[in-house]
Formats: sequence, structure tokens, C-alpha cells
Amino acid sequence: MIRREFLKKLLPAALGTLFFESRGIFARVLPNWWNSQASELMVYREGSSYGTPIPTWLRQNNLYVGAEQFARALDFHTYLNEAKRKLVIYLPENKIIVTADNPFVIIDNRSLQMPVACMWEQKNIYIPLVHLVGLVNRYSSLSLNYDETRRELRTGSAVEKTASGETQAGLMEIDQKKNGIVIRIGVNRKLEPSEMKLNTRYNWLHVDLHGANGNIAALNRTPVQGKIRELKALQLDRTLSLSFRLSQLPTSSKIYQDQYTREVVIILRYEAELAEADLPELDAPAEQPLQEAPPDAAIQKQLEKERKRWLIDTVVIDAGHGGKDPGAIGVGKLKEKDVVLAVALKLGALIEK
Repeated sequence: MIRREFLKKLLPAALGTLFFESRGIFARVLPNWWNSQASELMVYREGSSYGTPIPTWLRQNNLYVGAEQFARALDFHTYLNEAKRKLVIYLPENKIIVTADNPFVIIDNRSLQMPVACMWEQKNIYIPLVHLVGLVNRYSSLSLNYDETRRELRTGSAVEKTASGETQAGLMEIDQKKNGIVIRIGVNRKLEPSEMKLNTRYNWLHVDLHGANGNIAALNRTPVQGKIRELKALQLDRTLSLSFRLSQLPTSSKIYQDQYTREVVIILRYEAELAEADLPELDAPAEQPLQEAPPDAAIQKQLEKERKRWLIDTVVIDAGHGGKDPGAIGVGKLKEKDVVLAVALKLGALIEK
């Protein structure tokens, strides 16, 4: 009896100890899910030396911030739809829409995907800071600079220039299509149409970006492919000059700046894709276009014969049941095979007529 009373008193204490020890074990194994609030993030507006602190949270090694707190720190207006768990952030020139439990972000009319989803907690949407900053810098007119070591976020206009007042041109991508080539050059500000020049001479495509300062070493390392045989990047005073040696001149060319990414886009169009063996040599003189030889009589006769083989001049009408198979039998013992043959013959006569 005494032992039974002792066990009744001991059991709750033992279970409580087990619970707290288990929680401690899980806290050590999954540190990002227990006590996950990280240090604060200091947000600085453009031209201000006074920062606004906002709390941050770690989830699976991703730093999250409250979307509304993030917007307020930058003095941006927001609209929250709690029913749909959507938040709209109004930038000076763009609009961002984030959705809870969804990795997709909409910037203006463009749908973009992050590696991880936004989160919903206590009627607030939390955004993965690093991934959102990357999308904002690429697809909006806003420039955000995040210092992970100092936990600082600074904002500015995307049309910022270098200390020398020049535009920075970074990496370049060349994409070979079936009927042309697309070249993309990353720049850090909006260019005027007069600052982008394009012309072709002697199998060379020349592109000049006035007022731009490029990373010449990085640009010259861009892999070439297809009809682009060689690339030369030069810095001429305050003009970035790019020259592309082509195996064939395009039928048309165009240069413009993407309003979302600010990339300079060059499009080279060809009427039809040519096999590599059919492309003219670079230094070969221009040849007169070949006249298509008319087919001889034998070939023409064979083609006409093949064409006639595919002409349909016979209609086959299958009456269906016949012979030993009577088909369906009606109430008056009328057999199906006695009816369908007469129908088929009458239909054939109508077609012949």
C-alpha cells in the first residue's frame, strides 16, 4: 500500500522530467524551430544615417522578416488581405505581391519564384529576406543592399552610378535560338536609347554603350556559340565597346533595354536556320545566290505518279453482317443481314449518281 502511494507521487514528477528533457533534446537537434528569433535587422532609407530596427527569425537557415514591418521601415504603403493571406507592397515605381505559404512573388505583372515560401504567423506574412532582396534588385526600380555580417539593409535608387558617374556593365549571356540569337548584358541603371548603338560591318556586330564602364575580363570570358564565333570587349574612354564576329550576318537586328531587369537586350534574327556546314566562310567573298534548277522530265513524271497514288477515288461501303452471321433479329424474325445489304446497295447507287 505504501509502495503504491509512493509510485503515484513519483510518476507525475518523472513524466514532467521526461517532457522537459525531450524538449531540450529537440531544441538542440532542431535549433531553427526552437527559440528561432534572431538578432534585429537595421534598415536605412536612402540618404539617412538613422536606421529602423526590425526583428528577424530563422527558419531552416533562412532569415525571415515581417513583410509589413519591412515595408514600414522603408516607408512603403501596404495592403493586407487576411482572407487570401496576400500582402501588396507599393514601391515608388513598382508593386510587389507576396502570399503566405507560397514561394511565388509577383512584381508588377511578372510572376517569380523563390527557393522557399513565405510564412503566415499570427496574421502576419513573413518573407525570406535574402531571396526577396535579389528579386527586388533584378525586377524593380529599387536597389537594396543587404550586409549579412552587419545585419544592415540599405536602400537607394536603381539608377545609382559609380563614383566616376559611369554605368556599370556586368555579366553577359548569349542564347542561341532556332531563328536567331539573344544577347543580354547586365547594367545597373536605365539607359537612354541614344546611349545604345548597334551596327554590322563585314561579318562583325558592333555594340557601343556610351557612358558605361564594363568588367572587361568577365565580359571576354563569356562563352560564344552558334553563329557567334568570337567576342571582343574593349573600354574606350567612357564607352563600352562589344564586337561579335559572326559566321553569317542577320537579316535584322535590334537593341533595347528590358524595363524590368534593366538588361541591354540585343536580338539578331535570321529568316531560317541553316546547317553549320551550309554557313559561308568568314573571309569568303559574297557569292551570287544560286538559281533553283527546274526538275527534269523523268523526275517530274515520278512526282506526278506519286501524287496520283494518294488521290482517293474509291469509296468502300461495308454492309456489316452477312453470311452465317444474321446479326440482330427483330420481333418478326427479320434478320439484320437482310436489311444492311439493301441499305448499302442503295447508298452506293446514290453516291454513283
